[in-house]
Amino acid sequence: GLYGAIGGWVIAVGLILGLLAGTLLALLFENVDTLLYSTRQVEKVTNTPTLGRIPVSRRRVDVAALGDNFALAEAYRRLRVNISAATSDLAMHKLRFVSAEPREGKSTVIANLASVIGQSEQRAVVVDCDLRRPQQHELFGLTNKIGLSSVLQGKTALEDAVRTTRLPGVSVLSSGPAPANPAELLASPHLYELLNTLAEQYDYVLIDTPAMQAVADASFLVPAVDGVLMVVGRRQVKQESVRSALEQ
Repeated sequence: GLYGAIGGWVIAVGLILGLLAGTLLALLFENVDTLLYSTRQVEKVTNTPTLGRIPVSRRRVDVAALGDNFALAEAYRRLRVNISAATSDLAMHKLRFVSAEPREGKSTVIANLASVIGQSEQRAVVVDCDLRRPQQHELFGLTNKIGLSSVLQGKTALEDAVRTTRLPGVSVLSSGPAPANPAELLASPHLYELLNTLAEQYDYVLIDTPAMQAVADASFLVPAVDGVLMVVGRRQVKQESVRSALEQ
C-alpha cells in the first residue's frame, strides 16, 4: 500500500512537472520568436497600411542597374505610385524614412525609390541625415568630402553641396564629414530651412535617418518633415523594436 501510494505520487508529480515544462516551453517560444515574418504581421503591429513590398536581393543593387531586375524595378514603381497617391492631396514633399534597427534596407529603398521617381520625369533629392553611418554617397558612387554637415556648419553653400547623379532627375546631399556633435547639428533650425528650400526645388525630398533604436539623432527631425515612412525588414526585426520606434 505504501509503495503504491509513493508510486502514485511519483506519477502525479511527473505529470505536473511535464505539464509545467510544456507550458513554460510554449511561453518561451512565444516570447522568444517575435520576428515579423509576413506583411500581415507588420500591418497588425504597426496598425498602418503597407505602401509597398520590396523583394529581398542577395546583393546590393546598383541604382543605375535597377532596370536589369524586372521584379525589383516593378516593386519600386508600385511603391512610387502608392506614395504619390497617398500624398497627392496633402502637399507632402519632405518624406523621412525610418527603420527600427540598422541593416533593414532603408537606405537602399530610398536610393532606388529616387531612381524610379527620376524615371517618371519628376525630380528627387536624397538627403542623408545619418551623420554616423552614412550610406547614400556609397550607393550613388559619390565622394563625401562635402555634404549636409558642411552646410549646417556654414562651411559650404547648399547649392555647392547638392550634387547631380548619373540618374536623370536625381540629386544627392550626402552626409558630409562626420561631425563631433551629430545630434546637436541635426537639431539646428538651419536644417528646417534647408529642407524647406529643397522642397521648393524638387518634387520629393527623401530623407535618410539613423535607425530609431540605434541613436537618438533621428528624433530631432520630426517637426521638419511632412510625412514618415517606416521600412521593416521581414525576418529581421522583432515586434517590440517596431512598436518602440512607432512610439518615438
